[in-house]
Amino acid sequence: MTPQALQYLASQPWALETKTLAVMKDIAAREWQITEAVAKQFGERSGPNSTKRDGVTLIGVNGVISRYASLFHAACGGASVETLAKEFNQALSDPDTNAIILNIDSPGGQVNGINELGEMIHAARGTKPIVAYVGGAGCSAAYWLATAADEIVLDNTASVGSIGVVATYVKQKHDDKDVFEMVSSQSPKKRLEPDSQDGKATYQAELDQLADIFIDRVARNLSVSRDDVLAKFCQGGTAIGQTAIDKGMAHRLGSLENLITELQKRKTTKNMSEHFSINVAGEANTTEIAATLKQQFPEAVSALIAESVDSEPSALSAAAEIAQACIEADVSSMAAKLLNSSTTKAEAFQQIEDAKAIKNACAAAGIEASFDKIMADRNDLGKLIGTAIHEAQASSEQDTTSHITSSGGGVKIDTDEIYKARQQGQ
Repeated sequence: MTPQALQYLASQPWALETKTLAVMKDIAAREWQITEAVAKQFGERSGPNSTKRDGVTLIGVNGVISRYASLFHAACGGASVETLAKEFNQALSDPDTNAIILNIDSPGGQVNGINELGEMIHAARGTKPIVAYVGGAGCSAAYWLATAADEIVLDNTASVGSIGVVATYVKQKHDDKDVFEMVSSQSPKKRLEPDSQDGKATYQAELDQLADIFIDRVARNLSVSRDDVLAKFCQGGTAIGQTAIDKGMAHRLGSLENLITELQKRKTTKNMSEHFSINVAGEANTTEIAATLKQQFPEAVSALIAESVDSEPSALSAAAEIAQACIEADVSSMAAKLLNSSTTKAEAFQQIEDAKAIKNACAAAGIEASFDKIMADRNDLGKLIGTAIHEAQASSEQDTTSHITSSGGGVKIDTDEIYKARQQGQ
């Protein structure tokens, strides 16, 4: 079993803390059989990595990350990219999930597959809130995934970073056996020895290329420059809590429970906007809708009215401007009525414009002297129109004396005769 385990370990590049990689080497170097006893010793996953709490789905990213379930995944209780991707997509498409938390406590893992999962998470930004919470370690490959989320929240003791790629190369020895391995002449680099000059240069270039991708993704995900990542993000080391935040490696401190509560509150606000509706029977007009809003949401309507009034300056705050506008419009008598706390500046200027239009109309109709009488009814459209018609017709009558009679020392106007004459065009 040992040769196969060592071969697996040596054949993969790892974005992983060095001390964890050393432990994995020790595990692989022993004569371990992956049996039920081993699984029990390290613990088994009895279900998926994710749980849901009132609209917030938590996806656990714990232990060593590998692309598929493997020897080390089974023995060390790690997570696989395959499973994480499946659960992330399920949470993303779940209508009852309003926010996603990547609950991370991992030293990192296998490079293979991490970029794909990170790109999947990054592409989902804006669909639902996605927050990475690091309560313990969020290192190397795990930090790569964390940066892909909308935000990184840390416990005060959590460590993040370890940006880089490492690889272990094992040169196998076969005791008491002569082993001959031949490589096709067209493929001189197929079996480069890591301790040779060409081998070391080739393997180093591969690791550097993977690390460049890692660094570029972190820079993009956190909206910082590549130079900042190289200079400030610990150069392969880690930073803890507030120090990591000060360096720009994470966004804020917090606890998992508070983060869950915060995202649940965001969900409640979102649901109110999604499901907000008013109950109006049939095809309602604007007036009916306004009445329904007042009935169903009186506090909200009052708040909107108050906000609207508060946001508009009052006529009193622009007294000089309003008085000058009244003089220019030749409606000086209006100024005293407009300058009060209940009239806004905008309303006052609108009334002045309306009065100017009415005055011009009266002048055009030859009833300019009737302006004050007509303006007295400006708040009642029906009366205003009636008064304007009456004044216009009265001014056009040449003689109304035939409709005026004297009786007992008094004077009486026969209004019936006046209107009859108007109807006949007299």
